[in-house]
Amino acid sequence: MKNLGSALPVHAVTVAPRIGIEAEASSDDFIAQVTGLRRFLLSRALFLTQGRGSAEDLVQDTLERALVARVNFQQGTNLKAWLGMILRNLFIDCRRHDMARARLDQAYQVEPAEEERDPCDILSLKDVTEALGKLSATDREIFQLFFLERLAYRTISERLAIPVVTVGTRLLRSKRRLRAVLARVSEARLALAN
Repeated sequence: MKNLGSALPVHAVTVAPRIGIEAEASSDDFIAQVTGLRRFLLSRALFLTQGRGSAEDLVQDTLERALVARVNFQQGTNLKAWLGMILRNLFIDCRRHDMARARLDQAYQVEPAEEERDPCDILSLKDVTEALGKLSATDREIFQLFFLERLAYRTISERLAIPVVTVGTRLLRSKRRLRAVLARVSEARLALAN
């Protein structure tokens, strides 16, 4: 999801971050609690977006927003409700952005872009396998554990003996690299086809 804008709750109370070891432990607990609610967020996002890919993007954006804004979370309040509100606000912001873009396109009579070809028509399984091979060993391993074996962040974290937040960071990095490699391959194929 792109251009989601600021969707943090207006009434969120800023809590001063703790200092020292206690803050680090509290931060790890918070990360574990937030990532532990991923399935709840995914079911809610699926209901809103009606599509698996859009729902996963919305959940990823929600988790990122929550981790960045964790100082706004007031201990003792309902974390599930807070995350649900962030997810809903992000979804609404995205829809508003899409509607505004449609109004602008209509006002300026922008011709719709040429229909994009389905990536499955352009890329083969061999292309995807080769792109995965271009990832570093650690990025490829995390990518495979999460997307192919469908393991949770916490399980991957325990298996690889790394913090949960590192799993998310490496997963994001591997997705970006894979997307870039596959985009170059598909662009080259389209250029040859034209």
